[in-house]
Amino acid sequence: MDYVMLVTDDKEIISTRRIPIFNGEQNSDNLKILLPLSVEDTSPTLQAILPDGKTGKIMHCKFEDEIYKNRLVCNVPISKELTAYSGTIQIWFTFFGNTQESTTKTHIGTVDVLEHKGFSSIKPDNDVDVVESITELQNTVNMLKTQKGDSITIDGNNALCLQANGTTIAKVDLPDDVAWELIE
Repeated sequence: MDYVMLVTDDKEIISTRRIPIFNGEQNSDNLKILLPLSVEDTSPTLQAILPDGKTGKIMHCKFEDEIYKNRLVCNVPISKELTAYSGTIQIWFTFFGNTQESTTKTHIGTVDVLEHKGFSSIKPDNDVDVVESITELQNTVNMLKTQKGDSITIDGNNALCLQANGTTIAKVDLPDDVAWELIE
């Protein structure tokens, strides 16, 4: 099943089809995000702050090949990394363009993770610190290799950086009170 969210042209995130998501679930459902065509030439990155308010997750997303009702589609698996705590997850997208000036963000949307008597309480595998790991972006247009980002990093100043061939081309400051981790 899909939990469907619409990103409007005004960058609002609206849940259009909610399904119950339970603490401890792993990859049984997806977040299906419908995005405006205006972000087609960007690298979409989903950011989430888990219900504990201290744990951040960052996921590079890919647009699906098919357009749905004049919207781009991203499917994000609802993994154990997102359901580690019950409560409200805050999510938003950062769309990295070819330059800092063409990088945009959406408003913050929410997804509820429910407690369920049938699941035992699950704690994350470890205390999450800011991770300086690199995720390679999938570039489909060879002529844009030097202009379109190919990796995401978190630098020492708690900033999310989009890089192309090792050079930072866009940077977004992350909230300091949250420990961020890249998810592949």
